[in-house]
Amino acid sequence: MNATRAKERLRERRKQVTTDLDELGDQVEDGQVEPSTAERLRGVYAQELAEIDDALAGLVEAPVHKTENPLAAERVRGFSFRGLLGASLLLAGLTAVIVWAGSGSGSETDAIGADTAFSNATSEAGVISIDTMTTEELESILANFPDSATALLALADRYLSEGDRLGALDHYLTVSLGNSSSQDRSRALAGVGYLSYVTGQYEAASETLLQSLALNKDNTEAMLYLGNVLLSGFDDAAAAIPYFERVIADPLTPPHIVDAASEKLVDALDKQG
Repeated sequence: MNATRAKERLRERRKQVTTDLDELGDQVEDGQVEPSTAERLRGVYAQELAEIDDALAGLVEAPVHKTENPLAAERVRGFSFRGLLGASLLLAGLTAVIVWAGSGSGSETDAIGADTAFSNATSEAGVISIDTMTTEELESILANFPDSATALLALADRYLSEGDRLGALDHYLTVSLGNSSSQDRSRALAGVGYLSYVTGQYEAASETLLQSLALNKDNTEAMLYLGNVLLSGFDDAAAAIPYFERVIADPLTPPHIVDAASEKLVDALDKQG
């Protein structure tokens, strides 16, 4: 992700955090948020704003340049990701806030309506599957349907596959803290949990993935990621094995997830002895 695009995403996130912070007082008065929860949120929002400001400053000081070293590229391209992830995980350790988040402005009906409009638009455009759309096409159509969880998740998955972790995180957070269906929010939380896991934030990952499964107990992707966290992050093969077994046993699990869980199950059984 280039510096200009990164700046835009960080500034958009900063604007949203500032708005959320400003709205806390009204939400307390309306009884949507408990005063104690509001105080914790203010602290988290303040920390996130500081992290975003640091990231923006880092962008000015360290412009992106080409490099043959992928690790060096990660240091330039991912300058803010670890810090921003740690700050923006309202979900990790604040599970009560996640439950509340679905009762903010708008409703699940509004979110479903946005998804329906998005689906109708893609059908009219002759799109058979959003998987066939380019990243630019997804970004363009999301601009017209910014509340569509389907579009947000598709673009988040695409960004993740392209190595744009910050872009993926932004969209996963948008869905997980919005008014989409429990299934969509579970998917988004699984994405955030995975990003926590691959950056070594195992406590945050486990809490987020457990919240994902609380929203949808059949989310085999979340089960796989949680098993990975337990096995590789906490070195607890015994706790990881049941998750891998559940993934494999579910007839609806996508083949690539079954394959990944099968490999991890072998590793876990070997480690357990």
